[in-house]
Amino acid sequence: MTDLIWVRNPIIERELLERLRTKYITPREGLHMSSLLYCLTRSYFDETDPLPTTDHELVLFSVGFGLEEVLLRDKDSPTPSSVEVDGVWCSEDYYTTAEGSMDLKTTRMYSNPDGSPKRGWPDTWLEQFKGYAYVRYKDEILHRKENNLQPASYPYSVGILYTGPAELVCGTFMFTGEELVEQWAYIQERKTVYNMFRERDMTPTPFAFNKDWECNGCRYQLRCKTWEG
Repeated sequence: MTDLIWVRNPIIERELLERLRTKYITPREGLHMSSLLYCLTRSYFDETDPLPTTDHELVLFSVGFGLEEVLLRDKDSPTPSSVEVDGVWCSEDYYTTAEGSMDLKTTRMYSNPDGSPKRGWPDTWLEQFKGYAYVRYKDEILHRKENNLQPASYPYSVGILYTGPAELVCGTFMFTGEELVEQWAYIQERKTVYNMFRERDMTPTPFAFNKDWECNGCRYQLRCKTWEG
């Protein structure tokens, strides 16, 4: 048996990565919900003085991009249009099933027997689900509140693709109107803070408007540490 010869080819790797970057990494207009739920300092840098998306980030993004193209997008589920609600742009990655619309997430986490993530639901996921649910049910929520009607619960369905081991899980959250109103108020508070810094042309204070785990591997980490020092 002859020795197997393998030579890594970084030139082709770079070509494929740049194809992904060209196709999927495009600037977005307006202030989006995801920019407010995650680190505000990073959102500010992304808007005003961005660094290129790292190869690691790009590869992780591509898993979600590919799944969206294969599973979500067909004649019954075209790419959803972004909508602006109370000064916040919302771009929900939903798809249509026999039981209605569903959001979709991909994760490297493992699942519990009931389909939930073994390490618990990420805070940012729940915040995003509640934010999109508020947008979806806003008219009914406000109608009930204005007319002193009995509070209701609102379903929000989600599909989760676990990549290790591979598993597709679907389920539905039931959120109260109060939960959704509180979440939207939180998003509006974050919007006010972000716009204050933006109008003053000031960087949101590093490490003050983020969750601790967001700094891991962040391409702006050195910039933030330099600012802090």
